[in-house]
Amino acid sequence: YNTYTYNESAHTERVPDEILSVRYEDGKWSKPYYDCGGGNIWMLTYTVPFFGYNNNTYFFKGTSGIDIDLRRVDIDQCPLPADSTQLNIFAASDKCKKRTTDCVPLPGLGFRRGSYKCVCRSGYYFPDTKAERRYYNGTVIEEEYEKLMMGEKNHYSTSGIFECLPCPEGCESCEDDRPCVVSLNWVTRSAILALSCVVICCLPIVVVFTWKYGNVKCVSKSEQLETWFYFDRLEANGTNYSHLQKM
Repeated sequence: YNTYTYNESAHTERVPDEILSVRYEDGKWSKPYYDCGGGNIWMLTYTVPFFGYNNNTYFFKGTSGIDIDLRRVDIDQCPLPADSTQLNIFAASDKCKKRTTDCVPLPGLGFRRGSYKCVCRSGYYFPDTKAERRYYNGTVIEEEYEKLMMGEKNHYSTSGIFECLPCPEGCESCEDDRPCVVSLNWVTRSAILALSCVVICCLPIVVVFTWKYGNVKCVSKSEQLETWFYFDRLEANGTNYSHLQKM
């Protein structure tokens, strides 16, 4: 800004003015508070100063603020990514059991605790394999955690509750306890292997026996009877068949 006179009778040089401007950094955000007796809602207020000007001097005159209804503002209680620069005072305040579950924010639920769900981490599966929604509700977890803090009976401190089960060995991800790789029955496999070894050991004996007695002729009982009857007839006729016996 510059102050100067320019008309038909006078022309003056431009002189820069010093104007006190208020920037965003000069304001201050309040902490979330409950407006009891007023709107009876959770609110957040942003306040900035403003100044008056008199006798070439600026002086503090008051503050101006804006109230924000937090009922329409979502709370993200899940942890921020490692490389995130976002300012979130509610980050990492979720109650998911980190060993087997991860926090996933649920938008649109407003300014309330438990606006998240706890889903199974990689390598784990949801215990109720028939459930349509395979995750734990953050609101329920927050209620059980509050009971724990109050010293009341709760499910949050019970081992295995609000947790997922590990996948079978060899599975990076799974939906139930079915194995991802074939499980071997070592008893059956050992028995089959032993039987195979016995058969292989007996093969040389079978080969030698076949080679040694492969030329032996087998005579059926009917042929033996016919031979006996033939010699009986020869003997009855007085035929000498000693030469046949030598053969």
